[in-house]
Amino acid sequence: MVPGDDPEAFLVTFEWVAVVAGWAPEQWASILAPYLTGTAQTVYRGLSVEAAQDYSQVKAAILDALDVSPETFRQRFRSLTYATGNAPPGAGEDPSPTTDFCLDQRADPTLQRVYEQLAIADGTVLDPGRAAQWPHFELRQERLYRVERDPHTGETRTQLLVPWCHQRAVMKLAHDVPTAGHLGHEKTLAWILGRFFWPGVHQEVKNYCNPCPDCQLATPARTPKAPLIPMPLIETPFERVAMDLVGPLPKSSVGFQYILVMLDYATRFPEAIPLRNITAHTIADELVKVFARVGLPREILTDQGTNFTSRLLRQVCELLGVKQLRTSVYHPQTDGLVERFNQTLKDMLRKFPQEDLRRWDQLLPPLLLAVREVPQSSTKFSPFELLYGHQPRGLLDLMRETWEQTPSPLQERLKQAGARAQKNLKAAQEAQAQTGVAQSCWYQSPTAPNDSASTSGT
Repeated sequence: MVPGDDPEAFLVTFEWVAVVAGWAPEQWASILAPYLTGTAQTVYRGLSVEAAQDYSQVKAAILDALDVSPETFRQRFRSLTYATGNAPPGAGEDPSPTTDFCLDQRADPTLQRVYEQLAIADGTVLDPGRAAQWPHFELRQERLYRVERDPHTGETRTQLLVPWCHQRAVMKLAHDVPTAGHLGHEKTLAWILGRFFWPGVHQEVKNYCNPCPDCQLATPARTPKAPLIPMPLIETPFERVAMDLVGPLPKSSVGFQYILVMLDYATRFPEAIPLRNITAHTIADELVKVFARVGLPREILTDQGTNFTSRLLRQVCELLGVKQLRTSVYHPQTDGLVERFNQTLKDMLRKFPQEDLRRWDQLLPPLLLAVREVPQSSTKFSPFELLYGHQPRGLLDLMRETWEQTPSPLQERLKQAGARAQKNLKAAQEAQAQTGVAQSCWYQSPTAPNDSASTSGT
């Protein structure tokens, strides 16, 4: 939420997204926190730990601080005034963003050439010979698409062509927001190409991501390291899991200082769990919670840390029938998969503003979504898709759906009614102007002498 946003509309949209995404209500407050700025962020930080975890209390406190209430809206409505002849903002406008996007596609000089070749009349291509020159582009419901076969997966994908005026918004959503995680240009490009396309997209995404100031400041210089040793391929999800610890990190506002990282070898699906301590008892408790969601793995690969070699953890694994694998002493490269993810996770956390680092535990869910949603360079599929069989519905999908939605009958009726109202208003103003002229002529006409008055005066 940035200055100028309608706070109530922002929260209503967030709740709708949360319901669609299937987030548990008790997680809403922690997911919302990274998106707050200004007064809303100050109010959130002033809440107690218990209140900050209750979304209803967080929402009420923010709206109260920003003076958003029914009485406030009533007062604003009563104070609205419009000059004579001016309609209220929005009167007669198209309530659907779909029409605006279609017009933006037509107005784009590059996309306009494609549209002209694919234009049809009464279901017949106007120029079949010229349209054949654009075999990868299609016109569907007045929108331009690019249809191609993914070179890595072999699947056919349909990409919505984005006009120039919307391209920066797409790149910002795919790179800058917390659910994007400031990933590199290659992953950002792969994320965009799964849904959108425009001529020159490869170079433009690279030019957008590489100079990013947050990425430049947070990404450390890489020093050559020993090559990572690959492990045998695993086909069954969560049959083998890599596990490691990240930390100590700066203590969060609620006391978290470590991250327990778990990574599935088959799908690369990550889990990152904030911890206040790294005792064997705490780790064993979190393991059981993860196993309750994904099932029991056959093998767990860890390093030689005492946290993972303790008697308690060994007993838990024996009880659950999980075999413990350990990397060689002073040779953690064997667990290269989790080592790379640890580095990626730490880089993503460093790219947040300094004032947000006290809330790094609240940033983990959107960062994990970014990693799970982007295709991996090794598998060419996203971890989410390999685990669940379909891509998650993310913010880029919401953006595309907004541009693709077909106006409802109510929207069409409102549009027509608005057009008619504007026409009637103009006609009424013209009639009023003519009446005014006629009245002016009548009032200003000279009066004839009163005959009776003249007679009586003689």
